[in-house]
Amino acid sequence: MTLGSTMVRTTCLRTLHGALTSQAGPQELTSSLTARIISALYDHQPGREDWQLLQAWLTVMMAAHTRLARLDQELCLAHLVKFFSAAVSCLVSHSSTVTDTTAAALQNLLTTVVGPHVASLDSCSKSQLQQIGDMYTAVVKGLEFKYRSSWRQVLKTLAVFHRVAGDKCHSVMAQQLPALVSLRSLPGFSLSSQLEEALGTAIAAMGPEVVLTHVPLDLDSGGDVYPPELPTSWLLPVLRDHISHSRLAFFRDHLLPIATTLRNTGERYQGAGKKMAAKLYTTLYHQVWSLLPGFCRGPQDVPDSFPGLARILGTALTAKPQLRITIATSLRQLVESCRGKEEEVGVVARFSKNYLPILFNLYTSEEEEEEEGVRLAVLQCVEAYISITDPSLVTTLSSSALTNLSLPNLTPGKKYRLLDLVAVMATALPLSPLQDLLDSVSPLLDSVDGRVQKKCYRVLERVLTSEGQPQKTFVRENLLQLMSLLCGSLSTSSPASKKPRLRCLLCLVDHVGHDSHHFLNTLTPEVILCTKETNEKCRAMAFQLLVRMGHAAQRCYGLSPEESLTQYVGVVLAGMAGSSHLVSASIISLSKLLFEFKDVVSTHLVSQLLTSMTALLSSKRREVVKAAFGFIKITIRVLPVADLSPHLEELIRGVLCWSADPKSHFRLKARVILERLCRKFGFEMVSSVTPARGQRLLAHIKKTSERVKRKKTAPDESSEDEEEERGKRGSWIRESSGGGDPVDFLDRSLAARISSTHPVQIMKSQVAGESFPTSADGKLLISDQPSEPGEQSQEKMELDDTEGGRRKRKRDPSQAA
Repeated sequence: MTLGSTMVRTTCLRTLHGALTSQAGPQELTSSLTARIISALYDHQPGREDWQLLQAWLTVMMAAHTRLARLDQELCLAHLVKFFSAAVSCLVSHSSTVTDTTAAALQNLLTTVVGPHVASLDSCSKSQLQQIGDMYTAVVKGLEFKYRSSWRQVLKTLAVFHRVAGDKCHSVMAQQLPALVSLRSLPGFSLSSQLEEALGTAIAAMGPEVVLTHVPLDLDSGGDVYPPELPTSWLLPVLRDHISHSRLAFFRDHLLPIATTLRNTGERYQGAGKKMAAKLYTTLYHQVWSLLPGFCRGPQDVPDSFPGLARILGTALTAKPQLRITIATSLRQLVESCRGKEEEVGVVARFSKNYLPILFNLYTSEEEEEEEGVRLAVLQCVEAYISITDPSLVTTLSSSALTNLSLPNLTPGKKYRLLDLVAVMATALPLSPLQDLLDSVSPLLDSVDGRVQKKCYRVLERVLTSEGQPQKTFVRENLLQLMSLLCGSLSTSSPASKKPRLRCLLCLVDHVGHDSHHFLNTLTPEVILCTKETNEKCRAMAFQLLVRMGHAAQRCYGLSPEESLTQYVGVVLAGMAGSSHLVSASIISLSKLLFEFKDVVSTHLVSQLLTSMTALLSSKRREVVKAAFGFIKITIRVLPVADLSPHLEELIRGVLCWSADPKSHFRLKARVILERLCRKFGFEMVSSVTPARGQRLLAHIKKTSERVKRKKTAPDESSEDEEEERGKRGSWIRESSGGGDPVDFLDRSLAARISSTHPVQIMKSQVAGESFPTSADGKLLISDQPSEPGEQSQEKMELDDTEGGRRKRKRDPSQAA
């Protein structure tokens, strides 16, 4: 490592890296030996611009600290302090390779060493906090002006630091946050997203209380000055996106007073006719309230703080329309966060009798200014709150909603919204009120209003799909009534209600038992037609229902699986006598059944179906022919050769009738089927049963197939890449800037002054502005005294070398003619 050869030093570093990353046990490479290697490597740290060696050195140091962490975490933490300081000093380099490698090394060590170590501790000791604080201070030092070209990497490293250590070590990290926030106010600062990410991770890890203690918002200190100075108002969206697992008391005691002050200031400006100022403070008021959902995500003090906040939220729901989405979303998240915590659920559920009537009135309100977004947020909040509400209260509210549904002169909009609320409550009702629910909803299934039908089917769907024990018992005891209800409403069902109706049928089919084949026979035509719907989800549900009905047929017919499926296929075949649309839908349904039940369907049934489909290939109805082609494709794919070979000749003859006409829409489909037959049976067998008019097409298919095979098996003919001869790399020694002292070749620190990068190239890579002298912190020092003429010409020559292109020469006045 003390030699001047770059290649030798690189090889040494690679050797050390191999030893440190090997599986050698502690007896071969002990923690003390690893620590000595780390200390020795500092004497051989390459220069900042020697990016090749520095990259290798950083990699070795990262491997050494990772190994030391496995052997002795406390010792590794002590060594990391020095390494972080040394690594951050490399960020001043002008090489992006060096800065990226340095940042990657720091982030890797934080993730793999510091993070697991901090997570394993119940609490950090004073010495551990001091070490982590020193490491954090070293990284924050990278925000000084001389590191400005590496600020992106520094901010990403800080984000990782906050994520792995911010929770338990915020006491030694939070005081550095003002330096981080102050970057935003710098002129021309362009890394806002990276800065927000770093602060967001700090908020998520340390909590908003810690962050706002060191970086106060100061939103209410503007007074009567307009425009006010709000240097940290940009933190509000960052807080909104990252707050979780905090305290409701902090929002109530610290942020709500700020919001009240902002609202009063905005109202005062509004009364004075200053609309722009009023708009500004109103926006800030809403942004402060937008932090509430974050405080309701996993709060730590629900039993103590929510009772005091509940009344405030209830009043704001009624009196502040602009806050309804925020409050409804917050209550929903609070309920979801409390699930599984009996004490917290009890505290929140105690206010159901207060919140649910307010939410019901908001959702059923006829006010035009009530936005759909508000209604959706309110309905989602109702659904969440209903799940933790006492069943007796749910029964009372449901009975009231059903009574309102029967009122005369009820507007359509209010009827729709009442049905939405009934559907939400259906999953939480006890057993006895469910019969009243069914009796109230059943007549509405025949309504001429398609939306009413759709919402009634959704009510039934909620009951059928609920995991609650009362709902399961109700479905089991009233199965025949539900089947009769759905069969009776078939003739009056509207197109808009198809999807919820199919979902109800999907649930009922799973409960079908013995002697229920009449239910399947009644619904099969409807399901068949739904396989041709334009709506993709509707088609998917129809196919799913078709398969479930096939399984149900094996239960309800009381026969063997093969015979039961044959009878059910007979019901589907009845559609072959209808219109072109019904015939094609029936063929599509048969294709799905054959694909799903290929192991159960009988050979005799397959033979009958193939004969019928081959005959349909000669039909003049394109819709039918297209479906028949699809059935034949499925047949070739799923059936074995033995079942398909008796029909090979008739299949080929039926397909060839569409291959001769050049204007035929199905010419390509016919060729695809012939190709699949050739792959399944072989060209010889297919050719032996193909008539003369198809031999030419068959020969072309064979020729094309053989060409493709040859291309796959042909050896790679590309020539070998010629290796470029690499020239020998030189090494350079950087002399001291002061001059005078000769180079001491016996000095152990000489290795740090040996570079594999040409110093002239380094100088050319400097920007033109850096030809000025700089202070220790990287600021430019521009003297008022003019430079010497020689110095001016030298600076101009360097500037000309740095900036490319042609430039106009100034004439010397002394040489003017």
